Amino acid sequence: MNIGKLERITLTKHLAVMIKAGIGLSQALENLSEQSKGDTQKILKQIKIKLDNGSNLATAMSKFSNVFDEFYLGIIKVGEQTGKLDSSLEYLAVQQGKEYALEKKVSGALMYPGIILTATIGLAAFISLFILPKLTTFFEAFSTDLPATTKLLLAMSNFMKNYGVVFFACIGGLLFGFLMLLKIAKIKLWWDKFILKIPLIGRLIVEREVSRFARNLATMIKSGLPLFEALKIAINSQSNLAYKKAILELSTNLEKGKKMTEILKLPNYKLLFPRLVSDMIAVGEETGSIDESLFYVSQFYEEDIEETAKNMTTILEPAILLIIGLMVAFVALAIISPIYQLTGALG
Repeated sequence: MNIGKLERITLTKHLAVMIKAGIGLSQALENLSEQSKGDTQKILKQIKIKLDNGSNLATAMSKFSNVFDEFYLGIIKVGEQTGKLDSSLEYLAVQQGKEYALEKKVSGALMYPGIILTATIGLAAFISLFILPKLTTFFEAFSTDLPATTKLLLAMSNFMKNYGVVFFACIGGLLFGFLMLLKIAKIKLWWDKFILKIPLIGRLIVEREVSRFARNLATMIKSGLPLFEALKIAINSQSNLAYKKAILELSTNLEKGKKMTEILKLPNYKLLFPRLVSDMIAVGEETGSIDESLFYVSQFYEEDIEETAKNMTTILEPAILLIIGLMVAFVALAIISPIYQLTGALG
């Protein structure tokens, strides 16, 4: 059973409103389950049963870890302990809404280049497997010496005619093998570090990870979670393995008595956390408002993601169109040149 992200945000918001209005938690869950369908209704009913049997909300929700992650459960737990469950739910609704919007911005920025690249590869595969082989016989009938572009096209055509299916099967096999290798922790860590160094894409991922880290950590601190515990929960909310490892090391160093600012300024953190992050956290540590500083960092990088996404589209669009144009020009030149050469010879 599962609940979509958008539905979970709506559910959290409605639950907060009901509790704030004075409706008991059990009754609020029953009301929401009556308004829901499918998996959502089943999950809410099971949570209500556990509540009625004496369990608290965080424990009841923990059964559905694929729906309610550690960050979510941590905020709920603090809300129950402090008697401010409605406020905790409001925090969750707002922060998850921002997280959802952030994911949409990142996926939107990568979608256009991805679609164009996929279409280009698909078109190239179609031409290679079905069009080029049919041109082989036609061009081989020419008695004149063929241009270099046509010879290259014929070589590609013959290769695809004889080995095309095997070639694309090997490409698919290599891709599948690579995805399997990424399940190995050391290789996944190397890959996650590598993509952070790719121009534009790497910057976009850094901004996403930093924004997510800052926002989630700030929310947990503001809700009352101790910094050490908040950091351990924040690890699970990161998608890049390099950030998971860095935050774990950060938590360990904090337990040894070091300041967060000192740690973030170390060389191995520079790629992952820009200078702005350590500077703002330093201000937060001095003023005792580290949550406010983290919220500022999160907002700054969320806005920066929009700018990076626009720049990525602006830069990649002409580059991709240029590559497609060169491919079309090469095929057109290879086909037209011998025909023009033959026509000239006959004339």
